[in-house]
Amino acid sequence: MKTRSIRPILWLVTLAMLAFAAGAQAHTTCNAAPATPTPPITINTAYPMSGGALNVTASSMAIMCAATSTTARTASYQLKATPVAPAGCTAGQARGTATGKCLTYYLALDSGCVTHWTGTTYLPATKYTTPSLSTSPGPVSDTHTFYFYACIAAGLTVPAADTYVATTNVTSVNFSTNPAGGSSSFPGTITVTMNIVAPATCTLSTPPGSIAFNYTSFGATANASTTFAATCTTYLPYTMALDATSGTINGVTYTLALSASSATGSGVAQSYTINGNIAAGQGGTCAASTCTGSQTRTLTITY
Repeated sequence: MKTRSIRPILWLVTLAMLAFAAGAQAHTTCNAAPATPTPPITINTAYPMSGGALNVTASSMAIMCAATSTTARTASYQLKATPVAPAGCTAGQARGTATGKCLTYYLALDSGCVTHWTGTTYLPATKYTTPSLSTSPGPVSDTHTFYFYACIAAGLTVPAADTYVATTNVTSVNFSTNPAGGSSSFPGTITVTMNIVAPATCTLSTPPGSIAFNYTSFGATANASTTFAATCTTYLPYTMALDATSGTINGVTYTLALSASSATGSGVAQSYTINGNIAAGQGGTCAASTCTGSQTRTLTITY
C-alpha cells in the first residue's frame, strides 16, 4: 500500500517540473516587419552616362521584436549588410541586365554616403536596444525603423546604357537579451535589390504655351493656365521651378503656380499645368480703353 501511494505523488511532481522547464524556454524574438513573408526592399534610381553628381537614394527597413514571456527583457542587435557578387562582377557592383557590364554602388549609414554599410560596419553603428518587453503587462513588441542610403559615386562613367541590378543580403548580428534567454529568429535574410537605369535624361517634351489674361480694371478675379510635359528616365527624380511666381503688367499684378514642383520619371511624358491668377479689384495703369503687355517667364527642370 505504501508503494502505491508514493508513485502518484512522484508523477505529479514530475509534471510540475516539466511545466516549469517549458515555461523557462520562452524568449524574445526579432524579425523583419512584417515577419511573414520577409519583405524584400527595392531601391530604384537613375544615373547619367558620365559626370554624374553623387547619387543618393534613401531607404529603410523595420525590425520588430516581440516578447513570448512574462519575464521582462530587452533585446539588443545590429544589422549586417553583405553585397552579393553578380555573375561576371564583384561584390559591390550592379550588373547590366542586357549587357552584363558592371557598375559600382554601395550602401551607406549616412545621407552623405561617407560611412559604408558593409563588412563589420553595422547598422546602427552601436547596438540598438528595445524597451523592456513582456507579455504582461507589456509592451509586448517593439518595431524600430532603420534608415540607410544607396550611393553611386560622383563622376563615374557608365560602361553601357542598361538597367543595372544589384543584391545585398541583410542579417542580424550581435543579438542578445537582458536578462539572457532570448534568441534571434530572422528567417534567413532580408534582400535589398538596387535597380540603376542609365543614362538618366530629362527633356521638356511639350513646352508650355502662353498664359493670356483678360482683365478689366477693378474687375473680378481672372484665371488662365497652360500645360507642358516632361519626359524623364524611369526612376529619375527631378524638380521644376519658375524663375518668378509673380509679376506686374500695366500696373496689374499676377501670380503663377506649378501644379507640381517635383516628380519621378516614368519613361513617358508626364503632364503638368502652370496656373495663373490676377486678384480682383486692381486698377492698373492703363489710360486707354484697351492695353496689352507681356512678360517672359523661364521654366527650369533640374535632375
